Amino acid sequence: MDNQKFGKFIKEQRQNLGLTQKDLGEKLNVTDKAVSKWERGLSFPDITIIKPLAEIFGISTSELLNSEIGKKEEINVEQAVKDAIEQYKNLKEKRRKKLKKLRIIFGILSGLTFIFACIIQTAYIFVFKPRNYEYVMDVILYIINEIIIVSGFLSTILLLKNGRIKNIIASTLLVLTTIINVIFMNNNVQKRECIVSFSRNMRNELVLKIDKDSGKINYFRDSKFILWAKKHNSLEYGARGEVHYQWIEDDICAIIYKDKDKFLRAFVATYGIRAENQYMSYYHVTATILGDWQSENNNKIFVQDGKIRIKIDGISEIFDTSECKQFGDSAIVLYKGSVPMYVIGLNKNCIVDRVNDIVKDGGTITLLRILDKASVPEEFVCVTYKNNNNLENYNKIHVDKNGYKIKDKKLYISYDGENAIEVPGIYEDRNFAEEEYQIAEYKTFFYYNYNEKRFFVYSDDMGKTWNQEEIEVKPSIKSIKFPSSKVGYMLVFDDVASGTAWGRLLKTEDGGKTWIPVFYGFGNEPEKIFGRGSQINFVDEKVGFITLLKANKNDCNLYITKDGAKTFEQVKIPIDTSAPENDDSKYDFYNLPYKDTDKVWRFNVSQGEDADEGAKTRIYEFDENFDVRRYKF
Repeated sequence: MDNQKFGKFIKEQRQNLGLTQKDLGEKLNVTDKAVSKWERGLSFPDITIIKPLAEIFGISTSELLNSEIGKKEEINVEQAVKDAIEQYKNLKEKRRKKLKKLRIIFGILSGLTFIFACIIQTAYIFVFKPRNYEYVMDVILYIINEIIIVSGFLSTILLLKNGRIKNIIASTLLVLTTIINVIFMNNNVQKRECIVSFSRNMRNELVLKIDKDSGKINYFRDSKFILWAKKHNSLEYGARGEVHYQWIEDDICAIIYKDKDKFLRAFVATYGIRAENQYMSYYHVTATILGDWQSENNNKIFVQDGKIRIKIDGISEIFDTSECKQFGDSAIVLYKGSVPMYVIGLNKNCIVDRVNDIVKDGGTITLLRILDKASVPEEFVCVTYKNNNNLENYNKIHVDKNGYKIKDKKLYISYDGENAIEVPGIYEDRNFAEEEYQIAEYKTFFYYNYNEKRFFVYSDDMGKTWNQEEIEVKPSIKSIKFPSSKVGYMLVFDDVASGTAWGRLLKTEDGGKTWIPVFYGFGNEPEKIFGRGSQINFVDEKVGFITLLKANKNDCNLYITKDGAKTFEQVKIPIDTSAPENDDSKYDFYNLPYKDTDKVWRFNVSQGEDADEGAKTRIYEFDENFDVRRYKF
């Protein structure tokens, strides 16, 4: 007799009558649990119940015992019940043996887990902790404690002989030790925030632990078995708020956060080197990336002469070596003041030459802009020619847009900030004042002294061709202005004394080949003078300005010419004394005019050093006839 078939048959008949297990049990004076066991084949009805059960279903006992309607095969009820009960006992014995086997297996597994967890905890306490290692996350200590507690409890219950006292003692110990472990965990784990992150190739592990009260950040490295890491150092500044991290290479991770004063801070964790020979001496990352670099977005990085110029979306920023901080052998952070701006990392394809400490051709770098949250890293490739067989003379001059640079007595300029052009001549290491040179599409000029001679060097085609003309050596050049490629003006001083200067305003109409005196200063003959701080500026070939600073430096006059420097007349602002606040008579220090962004010529007038209430300034402008009108206070 098939107990499973019998149980299924009873269930079908009960459901056909719309009875619940409880309803059927009440009719037979048995519990609903007994009915449930019959239907699941876990037990068999008593022989005295067979006939009443068949009557309830409206079938014969033969149909009931055969588990099939219409089957009238005679069955010995007593023998059938006996066989069914025996079959149930055999099934129950099999299940008991199976449960015992599973109990032993799980008991052994629990015991092995207990031993393994104890080994881990013992290794930590006696081997790693004395060497300044900690679990990468503080909670792991208490998780392993709980694993020891639970696995010890399970192995005891499952492997040792059953006993009520044993079970009570084991259960009590489980509850008590778990409570103690949870209390310690809450007291200790809540004090620190743990950050754990793995590199993309899973070979390097970043571990940071942040004290929630002080904000102190401890940095861990030298990970062992993923579980433990050694405290390497504490970051210089503590954190306030969220700490962000960004892997920019598999062995370079930038950490960005704000300190307690809400200033942005940056730290870079590095795990590898880029040296061609791992035994190379320490190298400077800035020096290894000399040259020009470009990204797919046409952003650029220029590294030359100890300076790093970054051009992102058309905006340029320049960083000196003093504004760079190196981390490990593969990354630097660029600062403005104390504010971190960028991270530059050497990618893993960078190989640093063992002789010259230069990244070989084919190496790329990554730039990460430092914000108060993670940003997108950008990869740059080197666009400067390199010969990997000879990097000894690898170098390139970089000059800012419309700027100049002197190196090894050679002068270089650039119109676009990318291509450097050498200017003919021999130049000492000096800085030209803004008034002493000009870089423009229509006229570029410099001058230099050599062998007691002075040479004027100029180009009218953006450095494609250059001309040199020898000019006077004796006078000192104060200012040069070219409003066009052919016409230019040069203010020179023959002598100076106190705040007074004697000299000439020279003019050229042939682009700088010849210079003719056109104006000798202000005053009566022969005592015409300039101010020692006099400057010139010209609107075009005819209209220009010159300042005359008084020796006492309390006021400065402004003069204008409209006839190409043949004559000058003093510029005067319109005086308005209708109200005290509009009293223009107190403003007597005229500054040199300039062309504003809207192409209007304006000039500032201040109260000078003798002002009663501090140096106030008003702005005036010229109209189309170069008459003065007020612009704004």
